[in-house]
Amino acid sequence: MSDGTTLPIGLVEVGDKIVSFDFNGTKSISTVEYSGGSTNPEEPFPYSIYTLFSDNSYIISTADHLYLNAQNKFIRADRLQ
Repeated sequence: MSDGTTLPIGLVEVGDKIVSFDFNGTKSISTVEYSGGSTNPEEPFPYSIYTLFSDNSYIISTADHLYLNAQNKFIRADRLQ
């Protein structure tokens, strides 16, 4: 969160202020906005990555979405293992 606290992604709400990074690693404060997503959520998106977790929850992101790993390095969604 923009105040330095952490929050599980499922609890982040529209309007919350978060820390975000661009592709160059430049940090900024952003406001969470609503995304309607696909009109057919059952149909896979081209160039989207479905990341499945051990509890059967998942996140759908673009292939070039950056995630911060445990080593404090950014990794693209399409390069997660």
